[in-house]
Amino acid sequence: MYPRSFWKVLLKISGLLFFIDSLPVMMHTLSTMYQALSGEDNKMITLSVYAIILSALVFGITYLLIFQSDIIINKLRLHEGFEEDIFKINMHRSTILTIAVIVLGGWIFIDTLPHICQRITPYFEKKPLGGDYENPYFPWLVFYSAKLFVGILMLIYSRDIVNFIEAKRKRSGSKLLIEPSDKEES
Repeated sequence: MYPRSFWKVLLKISGLLFFIDSLPVMMHTLSTMYQALSGEDNKMITLSVYAIILSALVFGITYLLIFQSDIIINKLRLHEGFEEDIFKINMHRSTILTIAVIVLGGWIFIDTLPHICQRITPYFEKKPLGGDYENPYFPWLVFYSAKLFVGILMLIYSRDIVNFIEAKRKRSGSKLLIEPSDKEES
């Protein structure tokens, strides 16, 4: 594996982690914006603008890290300055990405399960207040359930996720320096 290939894999993994870790912040912003709908118009407009900017920033950084990692590598010159031209890793980048997606899916599952358990009891204690939309635990319970579902899907469909990332890379014309033994796998 060449230094450029190493950095591409590392940036893609970082992009997945960044996106997953940004979801609670975006969820909190959206729930705050929902609560502000009943309040002042200025507050609602400010929160709406903030939510749009935050979402664009998160999706933009995620897109750059996962699909346009060459731009980051070139701008920061991450591939320069290594004494060795080839790292001796006998795995194809798609295998490394598959392992990363599986580990990330497992991490999401393990990290999210306690949050769901923590919110189930208060959710049912507050149930008599009215509908689900008035219960303050409902949005978080839905969010963490969805996050748990995404973690399970990442575990089950890890190969499909990696194929999507690799297909996107191939369509964009991104070139990787691949060791001769890996050429038949691409």
